[in-house]
Amino acid sequence: MKKHLCSLLLVVSILISGCQESDIAGYETEVQTRVNNPIFKGKLVYHNYTSYEAMDAKLWLYDFSTGPLEEISRTWNIRHPMNAHFSPDGRTIVFMGIGDTDSWDIFSYDLYGKEEPINLTAQSTLREEDPKFSPDGKKIVFKRDLRLAEMNLSTRSITMLTDGDKEYSMPYYNYNGTEVICSEGGKEMSSIVAVNVKTKEIRIICNEPGVQDYYPINADKESFFYSRGYSSSNRVDQVYRGFWNGRPGISLPFNESNADYSDAYPVDDEWLVISSTRAGSKGGYDLYLANVSTGSIQSLSDYHSGINSSKNELGAAVYMKKANEPVSNINLTHNGKCYYASVDLEENQEFEIPQVVNPATAYNRDFMEYNPATGNFVFKGESGTWEIFYYPKYNYIWVAKWSAVDPEAYWIIGSGFSSAPKWYNSFNSLGWDLKDERQVAYMKRIGNNKYQASIYLSNQTEWGFDIKMYGKRSWSAKYAIFANSRLKGDTKGMKVAGKDKADIVMDKGFKPGYFLVTVDLSSGLKKAVVDFKRIK
Repeated sequence: MKKHLCSLLLVVSILISGCQESDIAGYETEVQTRVNNPIFKGKLVYHNYTSYEAMDAKLWLYDFSTGPLEEISRTWNIRHPMNAHFSPDGRTIVFMGIGDTDSWDIFSYDLYGKEEPINLTAQSTLREEDPKFSPDGKKIVFKRDLRLAEMNLSTRSITMLTDGDKEYSMPYYNYNGTEVICSEGGKEMSSIVAVNVKTKEIRIICNEPGVQDYYPINADKESFFYSRGYSSSNRVDQVYRGFWNGRPGISLPFNESNADYSDAYPVDDEWLVISSTRAGSKGGYDLYLANVSTGSIQSLSDYHSGINSSKNELGAAVYMKKANEPVSNINLTHNGKCYYASVDLEENQEFEIPQVVNPATAYNRDFMEYNPATGNFVFKGESGTWEIFYYPKYNYIWVAKWSAVDPEAYWIIGSGFSSAPKWYNSFNSLGWDLKDERQVAYMKRIGNNKYQASIYLSNQTEWGFDIKMYGKRSWSAKYAIFANSRLKGDTKGMKVAGKDKADIVMDKGFKPGYFLVTVDLSSGLKKAVVDFKRIK
C-alpha cells in the first residue's frame, strides 16, 4: 500500500473449541478454520476500502478466540476511519477519520464501552493522521500536516517533535518510548529515521537509494519491520527487517518480485500480519499471515471467510497477551447437567475456562472480573477451594463454596430469582431447592456481618419472586428477619412477607431486573437490613 499507510492493532485470543452465537448486533457468526492454522490469543483490527480516493473506509474487528467479525465503525458519524492502533491494555483504539470538523482528526474509542469515539484533535484545523500509542499508554504520536506531534492523553497537551519543511509520517514508538521511528520524505526519496522524543535529535536508520522506505513498526529492542521497494526499476513493495543500530535491513523470505508485500505487523516472534496483492487475493490487497523464518504464508480468510473481500484490506495490527502474564487453564467436566469442577483459586489469579463460549457475558460478577484485552477471568474472591458450574444454555458461571456456613457466607434461597444476569423461561419451574446451584445464590462476606450477591429478580413466576437468606443450605438453618423499614435502595415493588417476616416478595409496581443485594446483620438476624441496588 503506497498511497496511504495504516497501522491498526490487533488483540489476539486462543481458539476455543465449539461455536457461539453472539449477542452483539453487527457480528457475523460464520467461522472458518483449518487444523493447521497458528493459534493466537486476541483480536485483529483493520480497515478496508474500495480505494483511498473513494473515501469509503470501514474499520473491522475480528476475535480469534470466538470467531465473530464486526464492522465497528458502522454506527459512527465519521467518514473514512482508518489506521487504528490499540492501547497497551488492548481496550482502546486510536484512529484517524473525518468527523464534524470536516478535516482529518484523531479519535479514540473504547472497544468495550457504549459511547461514540472521542475526537482528540477537534480544536485543530490541521490535518492529523496515523496515531500510535506509547508503550505505557499515556501518550500518542501522530502526523500533524508534515510534522510529528505527541499528545499527553491526560491533559491533551501537544508537543511538536519535528519542524521545518521535511515531511515525517507513519510514526511508531520504540520499545520503551524514548524514540519514534518514522518515514522521512516521500516516494523513492523517503528514508527511515528515528526521532529522540526528549532531545528531538533525528538519526537516519536506513536509506536505500532509489527506492521508497516507509511504514516502520517496532519488533523488539534490536529490530523493526518496514516496507521498501523491490528496486529502482521495480516498484512493488517488499517487507524487510531493519535494525535500530542502522545495519542493513534483511528481505524476508516470503517476498516475491511480482506482487506487493507491505504493512507488516508482528503477531509474535515468528508471524506477521501483512497486506499483499499476491496471486489468489480476492481484491487488490488481502490480509495474510507470513512466517518470518520459513516464508510460509496463508490467507486470513482461513480463519474467517469474511476477512478478505473484493476491497483492499489494509492496516492490520496485533495486541498480544504478554508471555510473562501468568494464566491458569481451568478445565471443567460435564456432569450430565452442566460443566463442573472443584478448583483451588487464589485472589487476583487470572485464568481461562476453555469450555466457556462467550467469556465477556458469562463471568460471575460477584467473584470475577473479565479482562477484555486477554479474554480471561480474574478471580476476586478469597483464596481457597471453590465449586464452579457453567451452563452453556445460559452462558453463565455459578461460583460457590458448597459447604460454606455462617459466618463465612449466607445463602439466598427461594423462587423467581437467579444469579444469572438474564432471565430464562426454564427458571420459572425452579424454586426452593437447596441442591440446585441455579436456584441458590452464594452471598460472599464483604465485611463483619455483611454479605453480598448479584441476582436477577423476576415477575414471570405465578407469585413473583420470594427470597429468604439462610446461614447455610439447610431448612433448619437460622435466617434473617426483615421489616419494610429495613428494606433500602431500589425497593419499589418489594415488601416483607410471612408470619416471621423472613421473606422478601414482589409487590405492586415491581420491575424485574438485575440487583446487587447487600445484607447487614450487625444488629442481629432479627433486625437485618438489606439494600437493593439495580444494576444497569
